[in-house]
Amino acid sequence: MSVNEFKTLSDKKRYYIVKAASELFLNKGYGSVSMDEIAGRAKVSKRTVYNHFSAKEVLLLKLPIIHGHVLSRLKSVIILIKMSVKHLKNSLTEC
Repeated sequence: MSVNEFKTLSDKKRYYIVKAASELFLNKGYGSVSMDEIAGRAKVSKRTVYNHFSAKEVLLLKLPIIHGHVLSRLKSVIILIKMSVKHLKNSLTEC
């Protein structure tokens, strides 16, 4: 996207925040990413990130709408976690 494709500076910042968050979440994992890191990658202030998204969870929920591959990757992670929990429960009941 070029700078001219954004209607407002706010739209441009929002785009770069979402882009930064999606890259960081995919590369580092959701739990390992802070709003400070997202702001730094997007080259905006942390206050700007919070002006657009009240919490990291809110930002995460916006990603599947903009980046469909994030949702499928998160679903895969959730499935793996559920499988691990089930295995752990089975192991504990065998003791």
